Amino acid sequence: MSIVTKTGDFGKTTLYNDEIISKAHLRIETCGSLDEMNSFLGLVKSSTDDIKLKNRISKIQQDFVSFGEIISNPSSEKEVEDNKINSVEEQINDIEKNIRIGNWKLPGENLTSVSLDLARTSCRKFERNIVKMHEEGFIDNPNLMKYVNRMSDFLWLLARQQE
Repeated sequence: MSIVTKTGDFGKTTLYNDEIISKAHLRIETCGSLDEMNSFLGLVKSSTDDIKLKNRISKIQQDFVSFGEIISNPSSEKEVEDNKINSVEEQINDIEKNIRIGNWKLPGENLTSVSLDLARTSCRKFERNIVKMHEEGFIDNPNLMKYVNRMSDFLWLLARQQE
């Protein structure tokens, strides 16, 4: 099977369940924002020698790849487990114990922190798309919204930690 299907030539694409929809559909926009965010997370990994950070980012990327099924498959019953949300919250709490949160920082202290900020802003875009999908009835997965909301906070803290 080739990656070249030519359905995109007419502004269409095929979902996981073989349904053909417009590339302008909210579901496809949301998939694109997920892909964009995961690419920025890859940039984070390539910008650092910190093995612990690389491992954290790889785990986040794996989570988001698995969440792609929720977004791309209209009949998906996959749920985001509470323990994933709890894990992110624990990591946030650990970082907050060791970092001073003060005035808003301008991105750009170094390549790793700005890469994390790019991932964070992209994560916020993904979150807005998920909210739209919930509001329009395309998905019903409140834990996905919670996880993504926590993740953008976590990425902000990781960026500050790298400065």
